Amino acid sequence: MDVFAEKQKCRLAVKNTIAKLTPAQKGLESAMKCAEFIRSDVFLRANIIFGFMPMNDELDVLPILRTALEQEKKVLLPKIRDSAYMDFYFVKEDLYRETEKSVYGMYEPFSKENPARFEKIVESCSLDEILVLVPGRAFGRDNSRLGRGKGYYDTFLRELSHFYKENGGHDAEKRPFYIGVCYDCQIFDSVPHAANDVFMDFLI
Repeated sequence: MDVFAEKQKCRLAVKNTIAKLTPAQKGLESAMKCAEFIRSDVFLRANIIFGFMPMNDELDVLPILRTALEQEKKVLLPKIRDSAYMDFYFVKEDLYRETEKSVYGMYEPFSKENPARFEKIVESCSLDEILVLVPGRAFGRDNSRLGRGKGYYDTFLRELSHFYKENGGHDAEKRPFYIGVCYDCQIFDSVPHAANDVFMDFLI
């Protein structure tokens, strides 16, 4: 079986597994994982967080984003630009008042301002102060990631890594932390991946 077929098979299996979780199970696991992450050194040290508005079958990361805003950290949310790319916009105060449900079924910023620029973010803080929360369909304990198949995050993360390689100076081999976000039932020893798929640094 080729990698594409393996990915499709894994996506379907995990989708069916998540569908069996009750709202109470999802809520409890989300709350426990967010509470633990909020207490972590990685979160406490962060000043900028690339987040996302979770869909019904994704771990609810809203407590992380709300706590970040309360602590005056900068939070960005994605908005799909076209069939291959997405941009990120700063959220100032309220996650729902500053977003709207898109044709893709998820909440996106409705800001009329220009999207955030990598160079402005780099100027504002050091690399270990920038976190990227990354959703996915499945993850491996080896930090491999399987997305939903559209490639938005793989494209974005490769762009971000390339930017740091080109503009990072003495930190050219470094980049922000990529953090996979998922339920326990989405974690395997490894998931099907190709050579150009982006790996995480660790998982929530």
